[in-house]
Amino acid sequence: MNRQYIVFSKHLSWIGGKQLADAVAEAGFDGVDLAVRPGGHVLPQNVAEDLPRTVERLAARSLSCPSLVTAITGPTAEAEAIVRAASSCGVSAYRMGYLDYGDSITESLLEHRTAFEGLAELNARHRIHGAYQNHVGKRVGSAVWDLLPLLDGLPPESMGCQYDVRHAVLESGTSWELALRRLSPWIRTIVVKDGYWKRGDDGTFTPTSCPIGTGMVDWTRFTELLPGTAWDGIVSVHFEFPLFPEDPATLTEAERTRKTIDAMRAELERVKAVV
Repeated sequence: MNRQYIVFSKHLSWIGGKQLADAVAEAGFDGVDLAVRPGGHVLPQNVAEDLPRTVERLAARSLSCPSLVTAITGPTAEAEAIVRAASSCGVSAYRMGYLDYGDSITESLLEHRTAFEGLAELNARHRIHGAYQNHVGKRVGSAVWDLLPLLDGLPPESMGCQYDVRHAVLESGTSWELALRRLSPWIRTIVVKDGYWKRGDDGTFTPTSCPIGTGMVDWTRFTELLPGTAWDGIVSVHFEFPLFPEDPATLTEAERTRKTIDAMRAELERVKAVV
């Protein structure tokens, strides 16, 4: 399968316009996993005008924009505007926003299932895939297994899970692969990053991100399992660890940009060695 390595634009939020495309291209990536949400490179209220403009800027540097990261949690008017604009720009998938549990886990899942069903219908009309990312913590999807009642019976081409192996490993230890196998038909997009549980001076443990190959993820086993999923070959690379030792506030924009690009290129090389 041909890989397409794209970078989540979150950590480049301070770079906009043409400079975003220039930085991503120089770092060697194939495209961008673009943040279209409050505080993102494209704001939801401006998506109809700004998304096509951003995609054109990326294309001018031979970069793709196959997926978006959004705050969509249900089939609202704003969600439809984003999905419509994304589909018209050739975007094939988007990541949803996060969902929480209320007092009753069962009732929360039933409520969220209704939202998933509505989004599946919306996505089908616009021929796009919506995905929920599993994330370490106590939100919906943290255990990964709890995504099954939300997805079971829904068409995988319309709704699925953006599988994040770093969060799965940190949340479940060695059983992460069972959930991956169980949800395999709904896994079209993946997130690639590494991490470990760090013990602080007070004795508490905190999930901590780190460069690829230096954390707890078993990359050999992960890549063995990927062919058994419906993965589309797109690798979304996230940078949740410090890219350089200096405080960004002490650097000029040119210095910060150069150090960021160099760190991105180095991490991309590590990613390509394992995925």
